[in-house]
Amino acid sequence: MRVGPVLNHDESPARVAPTVHSGVYVRSFYFLDPDGITIEFACWIKKFGEGDATTTPRTAADRRVTAPVNG
Repeated sequence: MRVGPVLNHDESPARVAPTVHSGVYVRSFYFLDPDGITIEFACWIKKFGEGDATTTPRTAADRRVTAPVNG
């Protein structure tokens, strides 16, 4: 099984840092299951408090479906 590199997710514009620092909140890696579906294994490394959320949580119900444009 091939496994991707460990990624350090942070709040930088790139959303991924080359090293672990105080702003990294999750470390993760990706791999494919036997059916070819991408799976992420992630580990939270930062404890969050009430003031840490900078975005509104979203779900699949928040997606906007647009009608195809006929041309």
